[in-house]
Amino acid sequence: MPVPLRRRLLPLATVSLAAATLIGGHAAIAAPPISATAPDLALVASPFVLEETTIAQIQAALAAQRVTCVQLVDGYLARIAAYEDAGPALNALITVAANARAQAAALDAAYRARRGPVGPLHCVPMVLKDNIDTNDMQTTAGSRTLAGSTPTRDATITSKLRTAGVIVLAKGNLDEWAHGGMAGYSSVNGQTRNPYDLSRSPSGSSGGPAAAVAANFAVAGVGSDTLGSIRGPVDAQSLAGIKPTVGLVSGAGVVPFSLTFDVAGPLTRTVADSAAILDVIAGVDPEDPRTSVAAGKVSDYTAALRTTALQGVRVGVLRNYVTGGNVPVVAEAITTMRNLGAEVVELQAPAADITRIQSDVYTPVSQTDFKAQLGDYLRARRPAAAVQSHADVLAASSQPGFGIAPSVLARLQAESQRGPVDDPAIQTLAATGTAAMRDVVDSLLQDNDVDVLLHPTSTASGIASLSGYPAALVPGGTNASGVSVGLALQGTAFTEARLLAYAYAYEQAARARTLPALTPPLTAATPTATMSPSATPTVTIAPDGACATRPAVTLERSTIVATGSAGVTVTAPASATVDLLAYTRPSSTFRVVRTGTTGPDGTLVLPALRPSANTRLYARVRGCAANPAADSQVLDVRTALSLTATRTGPRTYVFAGRALPARAGGLVVSLYRVTPEGRQVLTSQTRAGTDGAWSLQRTFTGTGRFGFVVRTGQDLTNAPGSSNVRSTLVF
Repeated sequence: MPVPLRRRLLPLATVSLAAATLIGGHAAIAAPPISATAPDLALVASPFVLEETTIAQIQAALAAQRVTCVQLVDGYLARIAAYEDAGPALNALITVAANARAQAAALDAAYRARRGPVGPLHCVPMVLKDNIDTNDMQTTAGSRTLAGSTPTRDATITSKLRTAGVIVLAKGNLDEWAHGGMAGYSSVNGQTRNPYDLSRSPSGSSGGPAAAVAANFAVAGVGSDTLGSIRGPVDAQSLAGIKPTVGLVSGAGVVPFSLTFDVAGPLTRTVADSAAILDVIAGVDPEDPRTSVAAGKVSDYTAALRTTALQGVRVGVLRNYVTGGNVPVVAEAITTMRNLGAEVVELQAPAADITRIQSDVYTPVSQTDFKAQLGDYLRARRPAAAVQSHADVLAASSQPGFGIAPSVLARLQAESQRGPVDDPAIQTLAATGTAAMRDVVDSLLQDNDVDVLLHPTSTASGIASLSGYPAALVPGGTNASGVSVGLALQGTAFTEARLLAYAYAYEQAARARTLPALTPPLTAATPTATMSPSATPTVTIAPDGACATRPAVTLERSTIVATGSAGVTVTAPASATVDLLAYTRPSSTFRVVRTGTTGPDGTLVLPALRPSANTRLYARVRGCAANPAADSQVLDVRTALSLTATRTGPRTYVFAGRALPARAGGLVVSLYRVTPEGRQVLTSQTRAGTDGAWSLQRTFTGTGRFGFVVRTGQDLTNAPGSSNVRSTLVF
């Protein structure tokens, strides 16, 4: 069940809890040092509250020196470590920025140099949907065909956000190619889970960034919407947002689904934050011809917000879209709006016409668009990617074991049969369909003399999508089953300022957002996704072979046995760029899942990963071995809690580990050599003791690849499934 919204205190870095001030049982980071010239009042400033913080609160805290950008990032990274792959394991993020702290440190330095912010969103950590190009992180659109492919330049909206001071903290999971299907599922990252209830859908296709924002992994997010892809996740996870007018926000550098309907927009916890982000990303962009219609139409959205905005406003409720569990929530919202001075008018929308227009237009137009526009995007912005056309994507996605959702594959197949995008029949259909849906909205507003249309966010998505008109989104509350219910305020083209003002007035009175119970504040007593050193699997790879000049690379993996979650610490040369790769069987493919740069001490902590039985994890220092398997490897830890390989002399290693108590005495450890004929088991072997601990020493001779394997029972054959942990050493 959702937890009612209330302020709580959260440590901004779990590693420094001892330095935190405890208030009411919750930990809050003390304010950063204040100069001697600061007013005495600043010395007793209240601790900064990370959870549910807003853009305005961050700006105020920075000005008062109560928080730094680095502390903010550390706080969000701590929450990601605790809840993304551990705990409820939301799996909301495809990539976490390896340079997040570096971005934050640079902004802290800029703030000091300027004595103020670099822009209106200074130090605002955000999650972007992973179909929005970033030049420092892979952009996959949820497909394994683009895994590891990093665009050479940012999307227009990414560039605008960075200029305004945003920290791009992570990229959020999405329905593959934003195509729907299994909401929140992609072949590159699996299934995102709803932080309010793991059994409920996070909705899609922007389910990943929405789940991340709802769970306080970041301040805000940006998603894209074609037929409800912002609205669905916002509704499912008690968020605010806006689906803008098509053409208000540039789509240059956003992987297209259908440029007839596509538009990017904010996903936030408050309406004011949505307005602040729209202030930055709205505007004409020469790289997106669709935005030419926005000339002279961009407003100051934040300035439009006021609590009295609903006074005298006529709100038309689309009653035939208010059904089931939405009825009491909408009834309460109507009461609130009336108390704010609004006049509420009951309307019946022409549902049959709306359904017919959507049915006739959306599928043929969007499928035709995607078939052509995907290739245009890939060739223009991703020329080095392994796929360069819709046909390439379909061929790769059709391979056995690729992992694409069946419904998405079926849609790709249907799209492949569509004709050219410049087919006059398709162009006419798109134009007449948009005009017809605009006529529906215009008539409802004008014929009934109302200023705005209101309906549950989960309904009537075709109205805003097919018309290209905007809809402001705000939490309405929860139904009797505890499910979030959002409200959509629908208007005509470029009325975002008014719609956001209406939503803001309602939000401030209703305070209907709820917090997910599965991602509570981190406190000093909250267990984190780490274990004791004795339970940390470690593999050290000898510095011989293809990279004889580099020191060893060490992978440390902290495991919570109850959830199977794992985090990875890499030790390598200082300032080395390290990729963490997943090697998946039976496809035998490598994909980069995390990337980072080691610090001056040579260490790098990468966010947690949830392993699977068919995936091995490798670390690779860039510029070293071409084959990541020649660098290092850690497998799924199912039976062993810890493994270490320590070199004690030339080619001499002591292997040690600890097994689960249930397996104690039932494990056999053996060494093997990899030969052209396969794995050759060597004579060295031992059995785990009654406490689960084991160790053995072996001196290798000759050259080649050697390794050790832990198996249950006496069988030393390479029986499928018998191996629980394996690592390799290369000489």
